[in-house]
Amino acid sequence: LRDLDANRLQVLRRPDVAFAVKGTSFRLAGLLGDIESAKGFDGGIAALFRLAPGDCHRLYFPCDGRTCAHRRVSGAYYSVTPFPGNDRPFYSLNQRTVSLFESERFGTLGFVDVGGFLISSIRFVHGAGAAVKKGGERSRFEFGGSTLVLLCRRGVAVFRDDLRAASARGEETPVRIGEIVARRQGGPAWP
Repeated sequence: LRDLDANRLQVLRRPDVAFAVKGTSFRLAGLLGDIESAKGFDGGIAALFRLAPGDCHRLYFPCDGRTCAHRRVSGAYYSVTPFPGNDRPFYSLNQRTVSLFESERFGTLGFVDVGGFLISSIRFVHGAGAAVKKGGERSRFEFGGSTLVLLCRRGVAVFRDDLRAASARGEETPVRIGEIVARRQGGPAWP
């Protein structure tokens, strides 16, 4: 998987339990807006890609695949800055859009676009059922700081050691467009 146009990444294992992220916490069912959607990702990985106002707010597909329907979850527009003082559980309170993505390489991936303070909307480039290529534009946030949560099912992806170690310390890691952040479990070694 290549990064999805974010500058800050944090990798969380076992999204079926409550996650503590920089003073706030959330559960997968709360993030997705329902329990049934969460079941498929029990024991998997959640990768949080956080954008700041100075970042490009276009998101790209990490691999070839097919888009599925988008489902909007109503909510507020609290700041998504995960620093002391912002203790609202914005991952499960903010407006967000949940969508699944079918890929041959990674199976079903979940995307959760989380709106934040100063966001007016989340725009998708393709409707459900569109065949897309890796690196193709997926969606965009309209101004402000925002977050994308990428969900991987159990046993599908392995994130880089440095990303997992920094995340275990509660740190975000800067990443760039095109940078490899994960690979298919059992796939080729890191380049």
